[in-house]
Amino acid sequence: MRIGWLYAPTVILTQFNIVKQAADLHSNFFCQKILHRYLTMHDLDKHIRKIVSVYRWKCRLMCDLLDDLLPQVTHTTPKGGMFLMITLPRDLSSRTVFEEGIKQGVAVLPGMPFYIGGRGTDTIHMNFTTASEEQILEGMDRLARVIADLQRSSTHV
Repeated sequence: MRIGWLYAPTVILTQFNIVKQAADLHSNFFCQKILHRYLTMHDLDKHIRKIVSVYRWKCRLMCDLLDDLLPQVTHTTPKGGMFLMITLPRDLSSRTVFEEGIKQGVAVLPGMPFYIGGRGTDTIHMNFTTASEEQILEGMDRLARVIADLQRSSTHV
């Protein structure tokens, strides 16, 4: 369900409405009714406070595990959002970590799509919002093994 709202000066709203009408004529009425009913019956602000707290905790867990299990990488410590970014050691590419991670049951997002001009080959992005605590613990352990294995094999080449 993709429904949003926009608050802007009238001149911008007028132009936005013209473009939107050209794109889809009308937002899905049924989805608007469902959303209206949900917002009428539930406390959205309370829900947002809850998920912010849960996301903050999961982010902190992932960052702490990175510090403990992978001291050879650097990472962001997000103040919001759903992803953190890891910068890999110089001898590793995000594509290699991605491919080996899939083989070992841990998925990471290579950083290249977030950059232009061939940059980002040394970064991976990880989502901390949808995984459970157990999945984060297991995933970070698997990622540490992947990176350690790749670093060992690159020093013996």
